[in-house]
Amino acid sequence: CSLFIIQRSEQFLICRKCCAQHAPAMADEKQVEAPFHFCVITASTEGQAQLYKELIQRRTTCGLYPSSLKFRIYADPPGGRVGSGGGTLVALHELYREEAGKPAINEAGELDEDGLRRFFGSHRVLLLHAGGESRRLPSYVPEGK
Repeated sequence: CSLFIIQRSEQFLICRKCCAQHAPAMADEKQVEAPFHFCVITASTEGQAQLYKELIQRRTTCGLYPSSLKFRIYADPPGGRVGSGGGTLVALHELYREEAGKPAINEAGELDEDGLRRFFGSHRVLLLHAGGESRRLPSYVPEGK
């Protein structure tokens, strides 16, 4: 496995390979509580989003991320790229829709302001824009920016 886990051990960072033989040992280590409830990642395409999901699943299995952290990966709409601002709106709308069980804008075109305030007022969200082609750093294309 090409994943590496970095842990703090006293004042040194230890880097060790995460393989099947290490996974059980990692599960026994004390889990740290995540400083946020959701880690939302944006991707340019559905294919890129699927790659991110697989990568995160492998890393979560190896114990790299706290088990309490919920990851959500959202791709730009099929019509084309929407940029960071549009990606933020799409991702936060989808997160709210999935968690609240209803869209942020109802059929009459009205915004659910109270529901949005309650949800985002009680959840911490880390939003990472990882879509794109990483033209300046081509070696990072498979994992995003």
